[in-house]
Amino acid sequence: GAAETRSLQYRRSLYVVADIPAGGLFTPANLRAIRPGFGLPPGEVDKVLGRRATRALARGTPLDWSMVEA
Repeated sequence: GAAETRSLQYRRSLYVVADIPAGGLFTPANLRAIRPGFGLPPGEVDKVLGRRATRALARGTPLDWSMVEA
């Protein structure tokens, strides 16, 4: 509901902070936990770092598992 959406705005989550090409590695330089909370929880960062992007990702994209190679 609305309260849930409001709390997401103030929660941090993982965002792409620099453009990543398809197959590019996720690194501390291109991934950051920022608000709002529409991406993956910050606690997942260690599972994402060092893995590859499944497609090209633009700066400002909230991260989700479909973007991370298994």
